[in-house]
Amino acid sequence: MTDPRTTPTSSQESNPHRLPVTVLSGLLDSLQACLLTDEELALGIEAWQSYPDPFPPWNVSAADFLSSADSE
Repeated sequence: MTDPRTTPTSSQESNPHRLPVTVLSGLLDSLQACLLTDEELALGIEAWQSYPDPFPPWNVSAADFLSSADSE
């Protein structure tokens, strides 16, 4: 017997690049956790700067990003 949770649906078979619902749900949860509440928003930028960064450090400088964009 096949497990419907691991068996691709016809739409997944026709588009293998679609993300599973569990991945999208986890991504959405992570992004929503980064949003400020109305109260936090009212505190202003000084307060925001003290909040922990939920994302890993970026290894690309602005200059590197801009130079790569120019080469496209």
